[in-house]
Amino acid sequence: RLVLRAGEHGANGGMSFNGAQRGGHEVVLPVGWRVQVTLVNDDSSLPHSAIIIPASDSIPNRVTSPAFAGAASQGADEGTLVGDSTAFSFTTERPGAYWLFCAVPGHGKAGMYLRLTVSRTSRVPRYQ
Repeated sequence: RLVLRAGEHGANGGMSFNGAQRGGHEVVLPVGWRVQVTLVNDDSSLPHSAIIIPASDSIPNRVTSPAFAGAASQGADEGTLVGDSTAFSFTTERPGAYWLFCAVPGHGKAGMYLRLTVSRTSRVPRYQ
């Protein structure tokens, strides 16, 4: 289980997950794990979402497809409304470097993403 608190404490103008922005924290998951993600929108004014995408050299303004089947909150482009929550689940099928990214246009580019590593060698998940 992974709980993401979008806009918590207003960090980065609300463009954060669990108070972290611009990949400042990392979630490490073993390959082959089934992950349940709960997104809670703690922002006082903006909708937010979550989607898993491959990490890249440039930060996209808009994303549409998750890296794994089911790895996105419902209505990711529009986001979850202030004070609401949503859940989704996916399986970490392939090792690699990913971002846990807000898909509301412009939010990820503004720094609303965490690093996510799917590891062949890790046996337990961790948040660092």
